[in-house]
Amino acid sequence: MALLDKVVKGAAAGPIGVAGAALWVVGNGVYGIGRITGYEKLTDAGEKFTETGSDAICQSTVLVADVVGLSDNQQRDNALAAFTTLDSEGGGYLEHENLIEFAKDHPELSLGLEGIIGNEEEIFSKVADHLLRGYSNGRDQLDWDRFHKMWIDVVADDTGSINFYHELILANFDTELKGSLTSAQLHTLLDKMYFSENSPFAGDNRVPDRPAFIAKIEQNRNEEGNIPYTVMKKVFVGA
Repeated sequence: MALLDKVVKGAAAGPIGVAGAALWVVGNGVYGIGRITGYEKLTDAGEKFTETGSDAICQSTVLVADVVGLSDNQQRDNALAAFTTLDSEGGGYLEHENLIEFAKDHPELSLGLEGIIGNEEEIFSKVADHLLRGYSNGRDQLDWDRFHKMWIDVVADDTGSINFYHELILANFDTELKGSLTSAQLHTLLDKMYFSENSPFAGDNRVPDRPAFIAKIEQNRNEEGNIPYTVMKKVFVGA
């Protein structure tokens, strides 16, 4: 399902959201990326959720796991069950193809990114790549201890999930994985997200003026002349 199938437009300055990970509008037309929380757990049919404190309702066929807020023991049990299922050969570690299956089981980590960083299969593969970069044992594998740490950081912690989502986007455009974007990479990212004809927000009159938006971001270049991830994460949340 494409992003636009999940997008709901709220009031003039209200949220534009998707289930789980979200593209949304903050304040008077400043765009951000975050994760909607406080929603009702979806039915088995996965028909809708309501954001707490808002009348925004999203339609979705994706069942989002309600894992944030469980006890440490519950989180460990859930992580172990997931690891055991994914490690179908009993080797004691997960590789890229196993983590692709993990990504499919956790769409909240990449939901809404079709057309921004690739098609569905490409996105799942990039989630697996990003998990291995952050947590592998140096042999492109995750053993149980590393998988458990990843689960606590990325699945069980809402802030960690948002951070993973943001860095997944940024790493797709930061082809050298240097932790910052060149001017050309920044322009490509923003066009994909906001300004191209195929952008999720194409035709939305709340999209900011492109030159002014880019100029504001580029005021925060580092000593190499690039835009650090820390700057882009603030942009993503409308700061």
